[in-house]
Amino acid sequence: MVELLCMLAMGDDRPDAPRQLADVEDAVRRHIREHAADPGLNCAAMARSLGWSLRQVQVALQQAGTTPSELIREERLRLVRDRLRSPAYRHMSITELAYATGFSSASALSTAFKRRFGITPREARNGEGGDVET
Repeated sequence: MVELLCMLAMGDDRPDAPRQLADVEDAVRRHIREHAADPGLNCAAMARSLGWSLRQVQVALQQAGTTPSELIREERLRLVRDRLRSPAYRHMSITELAYATGFSSASALSTAFKRRFGITPREARNGEGGDVET
């Protein structure tokens, strides 16, 4: 992180060294974990919040074999999966969980969840399909 700040202070905003790219990737992953439920979380907002350009974030994640959108979707799906397992969220409908975790609709959540875990959110909540993989 310090290296990135020094780069910016010196006018070099291109994190192209492997360690610098890894630092950007780590910071992005942390930011996504901390803000996954924020419906306003998107690639541009995240980059702006971290003080980098969208391109810097994209390059760092490309080196890691992923994209900002993929990371955001994966973290939101993990969050939904955890909440479906938790008695503390049992009172929330699937639609409420979808909106509370940044999905645009219950349908969007259900499609992404089934694609990722092989079962629907309702099936996961009811304990069908065994233990949903991590």
